[in-house]
Amino acid sequence: MGNKKRALNYQLIWRWHLYAGLILVPFLLILAITGGIYLFKWDIEKALYADYYEVQQEGASLTTEDQVSIVEDATGDEVVRYRPGEHRERSAEVGIVDENGESITIYINPYNGEILGSLVDSNRVMDRLAELHSELMAGTIGDRIVELVACWTIIMIVSGLYLWLPRKKRQTSRRVYS
Repeated sequence: MGNKKRALNYQLIWRWHLYAGLILVPFLLILAITGGIYLFKWDIEKALYADYYEVQQEGASLTTEDQVSIVEDATGDEVVRYRPGEHRERSAEVGIVDENGESITIYINPYNGEILGSLVDSNRVMDRLAELHSELMAGTIGDRIVELVACWTIIMIVSGLYLWLPRKKRQTSRRVYS
């Protein structure tokens, strides 16, 4: 009777593992692909926004206050963040929030104060990719789905290990070490 019950439990776990896997695979593929692409965020953005990022060094740079003033005068909006370039051939980023409450990044040449361009933060390619990766572009519901998929993935790993391990003890060492 014990072996029959164990065989039924094994079949039940196998079915749950199979059906859960079929449901989870599309979500895991989306998460794996978008996560893999996101690893190259800096390289992708550097290629896409080269006109905004790259500047020529022209002597001493303007002070942070001067750069912020130039952006405030040009846009009429209050500056909420400032990020200097990582190196001498990189523009500075000045963040504003417009009258509609939208976050915008203004790229400014730190040497001559020229505004190179602006991007709406929510429309940037990598921000959209991050939104797809973290919440499937579905807001709170998408976030909950991603969290549920993560929890079920742990269950899949545990049940997969249980199904993979042999039922007889002497076969265990052969399965693990082969």
